[in-house]
Amino acid sequence: MPQSARPAAEAAAAGTPPAALLRLAALVRLEQRARQTPAAELAFMIVNETHALLPYHQALLFDRERHIVAASGVARPDPQSPYLLWLTQVLRALPASPDATQPLDASQLPGTLAADWSRWLPAHVLWLPLRRAPDEDYGGLLLSRAEPWGEADRQLLALLAESYAAALALAARAPRRQRRLPRRRLLYWLGGLLALGLIGAWPTRQSVLAPAEVVPRTPALVRAPVEGVVASFQIEPNQTVSADQPLLRFDDTQVRSKLDVASRARDVAQAEYLTAAQQAFTDAKAKARLAELQSRVEQQAAERDYYAGLLERLQVRAPQAGVAIFDDANDWLGRPLSIGQKIMVIARPDDVELDVHLPANDPLALGSGAEALFFPNIAPERPLAARVRLVGYSASTGPDGIAAYRIKASFDAGATLRPGLRGTARLYGEPTPLALWLLRRPLANLARWLSL
Repeated sequence: MPQSARPAAEAAAAGTPPAALLRLAALVRLEQRARQTPAAELAFMIVNETHALLPYHQALLFDRERHIVAASGVARPDPQSPYLLWLTQVLRALPASPDATQPLDASQLPGTLAADWSRWLPAHVLWLPLRRAPDEDYGGLLLSRAEPWGEADRQLLALLAESYAAALALAARAPRRQRRLPRRRLLYWLGGLLALGLIGAWPTRQSVLAPAEVVPRTPALVRAPVEGVVASFQIEPNQTVSADQPLLRFDDTQVRSKLDVASRARDVAQAEYLTAAQQAFTDAKAKARLAELQSRVEQQAAERDYYAGLLERLQVRAPQAGVAIFDDANDWLGRPLSIGQKIMVIARPDDVELDVHLPANDPLALGSGAEALFFPNIAPERPLAARVRLVGYSASTGPDGIAAYRIKASFDAGATLRPGLRGTARLYGEPTPLALWLLRRPLANLARWLSL
């Protein structure tokens, strides 16, 4: 504490001794903090920690050109805010900055600025100039609050302002030390960079994970043989069936009725032909009609055979042994179908492949013969080996709405899997530097951004 300020400090402590002593202790602590605080943090410390001496609503620190340096309660004040723009005009509109601590009020301002005083500031504002000598101006500290500033408050703050000015002067004259890394530390840094370079250049095998499903490779399609309505199913979804096993049956009501009519028409034509054949021995007209009646018999017989064959086709049978893959049978019952409409697929468990959907945003160069591992959801601890045989030329949007490349992979010989089994596939690409592998997604996004 400066020697010339001791009488003022003693006068400030003349009131209630305990309170005065506490304030003097707080003053000493703030002076120590100001001397010990680094230059970069000094302004923040002044506007925020001065509250330990006397309470205030807000503190603002200005430089000698009356530019805002720091404000209490915020990390970095915005000089372009309406409040600080108005306050800068206020400080510049005041007379030459006094050398002593003094209060400010609206009566010292022009009418345009004084009208907004109550909007931005409390009733009692105190200006603390930060000066060590008349020619050493380090700005000023503005304190505002709703309660009046007492004489003892002003004297304590004036002492503190002298200490703040000394700390600011010391911070302004502090030489900027050039930081130099010791030789050993520099070698450590170079060694670390070299190690990172070697690790980044280390060849790493590319791999990526993608959802996959076991699908039939050469499935047998079961389609609707006629136009009609499915009457019943003889099997359940995903049931194992044998060759020529009944699968489902179409409604045969109309076909059976037409078959009965055709059978009766054939019997009538056959009876007429036999009667005419007996009369042909004695009746020339009956003999002349034999050819016509014979043709009618053949026509009715052909129509009967057609409906008999159609009735047999209404019973759909399995074209091969395998697993019947279709949706819920109740979705098909009573539903009108057209000729050739797909109903189900018969797949052999020993003739399956892996259908992989590789997301388009996860690039990986793959070719025919690339290795793959399939991790089934039901047994991920037992992966199955496969090899890529086909890679889609372009990405397409899947059921989940994600653009992906479709990849087909063949399992090794002897693999028997149930079609429809889902899991995750790991696809392996060519070796590449580790740095490029780690940066593959950012580089792909950058390439897409540059191509827009």
